[in-house]
Amino acid sequence: GLQPWEGLGNTEPTPEQVAAIVAAWFFGGRALFSTPDFDVFLVRATALLTFLFLSAAISLGPLARLWRPATRFIYNRRHLGVTTWALAAFHATVVMHTIISDSLIIRISAEPGQTFLRVPFTLFGVGALAILTVMALTSWDYFLHAWTPRGWKRLHMAVYAGYALVVIHYTARFVGEPPVKWRFLVLLWLVALAVKVLIVGGLLYFGIRILSPGTAARLREKFAGTRLTRY
Repeated sequence: GLQPWEGLGNTEPTPEQVAAIVAAWFFGGRALFSTPDFDVFLVRATALLTFLFLSAAISLGPLARLWRPATRFIYNRRHLGVTTWALAAFHATVVMHTIISDSLIIRISAEPGQTFLRVPFTLFGVGALAILTVMALTSWDYFLHAWTPRGWKRLHMAVYAGYALVVIHYTARFVGEPPVKWRFLVLLWLVALAVKVLIVGGLLYFGIRILSPGTAARLREKFAGTRLTRY
C-alpha cells in the first residue's frame, strides 16, 4: 500500500534550487533592507544565511532517522554543505575587506565585551571557517572511498564543533555590542536549540534501534504517519 511519505513528489533540493534560494535571499534582502551600507548588508546577509544553511545541513541526518520523508533531502546534502562553506568564505572575505587597514594588517581584536573565555569572537569564526573548509574539501567521492565511509564520517563529525563555534561567534559578537539585539539572539538560540534537540533525538532513536529494533520500528512508523496520512 501507499506509505505515508510516498506520493510527495521529488522534493530533493537540487543545486539549481539551492542557488535560487541564495539569489532570492540576497536580492530580496537588499530590496527590503536598502538602508545599510552595501558591505554591511553583505556581512549580515552572508552571516545569517550561513547559520541557517549550516543548521539545516546538520539537522538533516538526525531528522531522517526520525522522519522518513526527510531521507529525500539527504542525497543532495553535499550541495547544501558546500554552499554553506562558500557563504562562510564570502562572509570572511567581506569582513576582511572592511577591516583591513592601509598597512594590510588584519585586525582580529574585538571590543572588551565581544569575547568568550577572553578569546575574541573573531577567532571563533576563524575556527569555524577552518572546519567548514576541511569539510568542503573532503566532501567528494574520492575521499569517501579512500578513507572508507567510517573514517570519512569520523572526520566529518567535526562539523558539530564548527556549529558550536558559529553559535559562540554570533553570541559573543552581539552580546558585546550595546544595545544588545536580544530578539535576534533569542531567535538564533532557539534555532540552535532545535538543532540540538534533533541531534539528541536522533542519538536516542539510534540507541533504541540497537537495543530494541521492534520498538524503534513502531516509533518511526508512528512518527512518520503523524499528520501526513491526513492530507
